[in-house]
Amino acid sequence: MKVHLVGSIGLDTVEDVFRTVGKELGPHLQRVPDGEIGGRKLWISWQYPLLRASAYLRPDPSGRVRPTNRFPLLTLAEGVAPADVRFGELGYAREARASYLDFVAARDKGELPKDVRFQVSLPTPFAVVSSVVLPDAESAVEVAYEKAPPHPPSRSLHSMGSVQRDGDLGRPKNRCGALC
Repeated sequence: MKVHLVGSIGLDTVEDVFRTVGKELGPHLQRVPDGEIGGRKLWISWQYPLLRASAYLRPDPSGRVRPTNRFPLLTLAEGVAPADVRFGELGYAREARASYLDFVAARDKGELPKDVRFQVSLPTPFAVVSSVVLPDAESAVEVAYEKAPPHPPSRSLHSMGSVQRDGDLGRPKNRCGALC
């Protein structure tokens, strides 16, 4: 039997995730995520400040908010054309690089099986954008988000190449609101 972990694991540190998962599930693992700890604990919510800080976006002038987290919904800033929207690095590659070092350390200490791979889980641009952007701006923001580093996923995975050992990076085959 193989176990598939989708990303979030309710532990406090990456070290706790790797140690606990290795101990409890070790022989059943093919790959392991870092648990999306800290600010990433609430899945895509950690991307809201990045979107909100964009000069291309502004809170909806009518004051609409997302009911689940009360974040003000976003739309294009005044005078911004859809083709103008751009984003810089989204933070996923940075987080993955840091967690990868912890993964290697846990595996080297025997806390994870030697053949387990490091899993990088990325939400789809649609999942992030549609959760906080008004429908009339959604397409423009999604296109820009998808073009930003580290999207598409191949760019994110490639950007880890300088620290990754051959065969360490694993991507699960399911696609349900996230590219894992």
